Amino acid sequence: MVYVSSISMDCALLKHQGHELCPVVEVAVKHKEQLRGALIKVDPQLEDLEKTLHAVYRAEEDLRQTADLMREEVEVFTEGYIRAIQEHRQRLLQDIDEEVRRKEQALNLQRARVRQQLSDFHTAATFTRSLLHCGPDLHIVRAKVLALSRLKDLSIGHHSSAEKVEPVSIQFNPQEEAGQCQGYSVYGTVQRGGVDPERCEVKGQGLKLGSLGSVCRFTLICNTKLEGPQEQPRVNVLHKESGRALQPSIQDNNDGTFQISYTPTEAGQLSVSVCVRGRHIKGSPFNVTVRDFLRPHPGIYHCCTFCSSGGQKDARCGCGGTMPGGYQGCGHGHKGHPGHAHWSCCGSILEKSECSGVKDSAPRNLLRTVAL
Repeated sequence: MVYVSSISMDCALLKHQGHELCPVVEVAVKHKEQLRGALIKVDPQLEDLEKTLHAVYRAEEDLRQTADLMREEVEVFTEGYIRAIQEHRQRLLQDIDEEVRRKEQALNLQRARVRQQLSDFHTAATFTRSLLHCGPDLHIVRAKVLALSRLKDLSIGHHSSAEKVEPVSIQFNPQEEAGQCQGYSVYGTVQRGGVDPERCEVKGQGLKLGSLGSVCRFTLICNTKLEGPQEQPRVNVLHKESGRALQPSIQDNNDGTFQISYTPTEAGQLSVSVCVRGRHIKGSPFNVTVRDFLRPHPGIYHCCTFCSSGGQKDARCGCGGTMPGGYQGCGHGHKGHPGHAHWSCCGSILEKSECSGVKDSAPRNLLRTVAL
């Protein structure tokens, strides 16, 4: 049987001869137990490391896939942005061309007026000089009133029509926001005289819903007073089904806004286009639905349920407003109150409008309660 000391060989040979020797088998058993214990502790660490390594591989793959998707997104975004910038560039160049054309037209008209005035002055002055130098006394006596009157009229006309030459400079503002182009925010505007169609807007129910035979109205807001007939808005109203055009009424409010009205002659869909300076404003053409009749309001047009019901706590309103103190309806300045007179049935603030029906927040006995 092979024996081994429980201490090191060097120790046994040099200093500690006579120590007890143990069989190798017994020592090996103890060492195996220690090694197994160490492996038991190591195995979970190995498993964790393998999981971590697998997660690293998976993260690398996810990173590559995410990067590929982002590259595609960047390509789509930049291509769209480039198209938007190219379109915006064309708009800017078109704005410059239109402004040059507008200024040229104004200058041509002004030049024609000045030339005509100059010619009239030359003619009148030549006649007067000829009368003074060559005319007989009798002709001078007879033509004096005519010559003076003509010169006076020309002078008055000159002063009344005297105007400064319009500045010919055109300014480009690269930092100014130019709105949206194909869904992208773009910058850079050409400072132009007159109105900019891109900044015009419309307000009013007449561009959403109409009733057969009833006047539809909306307001065009240009923010700048239009100058000259070439800048006046052009509105076309067309029945889509029949192709029949309507003649709208355009009233200039002389403050940069226009009141536009038309009367549908057929039920169905209308196309309403609004153009300023030959260009559609934002949102044009507009789609308008024309019905045979508008659904009437079964409620009352009031300021609030507190007033119209005599302060009843259980009176509710289509606006959904409530008041403190147990009141179920709306009152001035309280939560839910629209801030305007409105219909008790649906809460609409437009007196002449179609009823959208009693809201879920209002019980069916709303109208009877509020009418009290």
